[in-house]
Amino acid sequence: MMNNKILRFLPGLIFSVIIGSAAYYLSQFHILFDPLVNGILLGLLVRLIIGARPLFSPGLGLTPRLIIPVGIVLYGVNLEFQKLSKVMPMAWLQMLVGIVIIFWLADFLGRWLKVSEKTGVLTAIGTAICGASAVMMAGPAIKAEKKDISKAILVVVFWGIIGAFLYPFVQKFLAMPEDIYALFAATTLHTTGTVKTAVLFLGKNIEAFALSIKLARTALIIPILAVLVFIFRKEQQQSEENQSPFLIYWALAGFVITGILFSFVPELTAYAKTLKPYSAILWTLAMASIGLTIDIKGLLKDLFRPLILGLLIWLGAIAVFMLGYWLIIA
Repeated sequence: MMNNKILRFLPGLIFSVIIGSAAYYLSQFHILFDPLVNGILLGLLVRLIIGARPLFSPGLGLTPRLIIPVGIVLYGVNLEFQKLSKVMPMAWLQMLVGIVIIFWLADFLGRWLKVSEKTGVLTAIGTAICGASAVMMAGPAIKAEKKDISKAILVVVFWGIIGAFLYPFVQKFLAMPEDIYALFAATTLHTTGTVKTAVLFLGKNIEAFALSIKLARTALIIPILAVLVFIFRKEQQQSEENQSPFLIYWALAGFVITGILFSFVPELTAYAKTLKPYSAILWTLAMASIGLTIDIKGLLKDLFRPLILGLLIWLGAIAVFMLGYWLIIA
């Protein structure tokens, strides 16, 4: 009997691994090919082609619940706390003010645009912190539905890619000094890949400077998630899902502990680079399984308003930076 129960999950689990592995492989061709986005897009495409298959349903539902907590713990390797002291106070101020504005705009404009609360929150954290990775971490923390996670990831990656190609023209048009431009890209673009793409033309030193600031933004996910878990705790406690809400608490605690250990224990620091891809691989498998359960036609029909919300809060972050640049820095 027990073997039969286990076997019913295997087809979906294996299918998720196949599609997710293909998606991760495709991400190796360019830095802008975010593996998480590849995972959900490939999953959506396969679902569109083959339709819903009851054979895969149990495993596809189980995959994210198994994988995401482990992926969250492993993502702590990316924190690199030891580098945060090198980030200048102006960058911290810019990031903190930007985060406050982004979340306020997401709440205010989300109501106006009639975007669901959780889609708005996930879009805000993806814009304010680190794109798809932040959305994946925040999704379980607020008990977001698969469609909320999918829409938020597609929105932040869409605008992030556009920004990566537009920002160099902004730098030239405004004659922005290289270090200020690096601060601009690192505090307002969505993902590490888009930041790197936007500053690549200025050389390795500027790239390293921008990525150090982007790393600080990633670290800010810790207090943001703590606040979100507190805000949504009642809903988590009342959840009827099989997975205990306390699992996400342990995963977030593991995320912080992993970051501390791999930042300050020399014996572990040497292995950080080797382990970094594994959280992305796990999350790609999870995103593939999510994409395989969603009707792409319904998702696209509901995507317009979140796209507008994502654009407006991103422009809000840009406006905050430009105001600071002209009033304080310039």
